[in-house]
Amino acid sequence: MTSGKVFGIETEVFHNSLTFIQKVRQGVPGNVLRTAVEETGKRDLFVVLMGSNSSHFSRFYKKNRLNNLQGEQILDTLRVFVLAREVFEDKDIAHEWISSPIAALGCKPIDLCTTFEGRRLVCNTLAKIERGEFS
Repeated sequence: MTSGKVFGIETEVFHNSLTFIQKVRQGVPGNVLRTAVEETGKRDLFVVLMGSNSSHFSRFYKKNRLNNLQGEQILDTLRVFVLAREVFEDKDIAHEWISSPIAALGCKPIDLCTTFEGRRLVCNTLAKIERGEFS
């Protein structure tokens, strides 16, 4: 596990459930959402997660604290990106994998990231890749 920050969040948040919960309860600021969109290039995904539309989406960037459900969805989605980066040891390869059709999933991983269960499925697939069960 790497220490430091990713997407403007301490990396421990993505690896420790209690720290994750604490961060959700503390509140996720809108600038984390802005950073997530800028670094992933997946604005449409985050628009869906926020239950917004494209024209009103940027208003979330200015919020000091997103509500707990929004914060949890953002952090949980970013956890997928963090795990992919760790498994593939390369940010660009991870983003390519997330955006490409994967036979084991029957679709692109990004298409599953709009729900908690979909993100779990993607994370489980990444864990199998890390263990060498998939190539």
